[in-house]
Amino acid sequence: WLRIFPYSPEGCVLMEIYLRQRYGIVCLITIALLLVFSHLYNHSSASRRFRRMCIYALCHVVLTILTEVTANLLDTTPLLVNRLLHLLCCATAIAFLCEMCWYIASITPLQMVRIVTILIPFLFLFAAPLFPMHFTQGLVINYPDGAFMHLYFFIGIALCLVSAVLLFRARFQLDRLVCVLMTLVLMAAMTCLQMAFPELMLSAVKLTVITLMMYFIVENPVGTYHDRAMIDLPTGLRNHNALQEDAVNLANNWHLSSNGSIGVVACDLNDLKRINDTHGHQAGDEAIALIGRVLRTELVSAYGVYRTGGDEFTAIYVNQHEDVMIAEMQAARDNLRSRHLDCGWAVHAALGSAYATSQSELSIRDIMQRADEAMYADKARQKGVKNVRR
Repeated sequence: WLRIFPYSPEGCVLMEIYLRQRYGIVCLITIALLLVFSHLYNHSSASRRFRRMCIYALCHVVLTILTEVTANLLDTTPLLVNRLLHLLCCATAIAFLCEMCWYIASITPLQMVRIVTILIPFLFLFAAPLFPMHFTQGLVINYPDGAFMHLYFFIGIALCLVSAVLLFRARFQLDRLVCVLMTLVLMAAMTCLQMAFPELMLSAVKLTVITLMMYFIVENPVGTYHDRAMIDLPTGLRNHNALQEDAVNLANNWHLSSNGSIGVVACDLNDLKRINDTHGHQAGDEAIALIGRVLRTELVSAYGVYRTGGDEFTAIYVNQHEDVMIAEMQAARDNLRSRHLDCGWAVHAALGSAYATSQSELSIRDIMQRADEAMYADKARQKGVKNVRR
């Protein structure tokens, strides 16, 4: 490098820019990899917003590298080009933060931020040329300064804090929420630090850190595949694996509460073999899916509703009154009595329940066993026999 620019001030400046841009190149590679991974492994509408965040971040990092070069070649780069590149650089960062707000809104019940956030980048593009910007000689390189940059920093801090508020108000898992909030507050603090020391040029690093945080904590590909492993695809209910995991977690915690309670509803589809033999397995699958829809609709207060076997279903109630559980179970029974398959077959199911408080000596397994016994007693009553226990 020194042979190309021997002992010249320009050579020293370009060497410093080159050394600084190593971090920009790392940011580019990191964001590009996250974009590829999201495209390969996540396909929800929220993930498409995350990929747009990655695209904005990539554009911002590229423009950051360009602006840092052009700002230090003021003699050869027209001022208008410098201003335009800095405007686009700041606009892509603001677009990234607005897309982040949209992304958070798309995975939470909060939807009101969309109209506001979609307007902010356009308002910035129209208003920014009205604010003056000049270049200041720092200790090593030139950097942009003035009211234009202050407007950019202010909007960036505001959007980070808005995102933090959205996550705080939404029902988000506590451990993941804490990590996200800490990251967003840290990004706002880094923006304040850059306002105090503009020569630091931290924006590319901040966007990369936020993108990493969103991918591994919110986008959470490992959690996505874990959730898929816990879902019964024909019914959309949680499956036997999920029941086992939830039962272990509840068993470890519910006795710690002085007024806690656990209720279990067991459900079993009657005559599934006859349905399959008479009308085919498609009719049997239709009956199972119908039971799943009814239980999901009626057992609204349940902690979880699970398909635990071919024709077996379980619902767990946590810290609910027994009357609520009994009423919802009866509503499900009444709903099923009026249901018929496309082939005309009337759907019948046996239901039973069991309930205990945390003061009892019963374990969750004992409660589930009692619910099964009540369900088989109901099946026996329906069939008019003494014992139908399998």
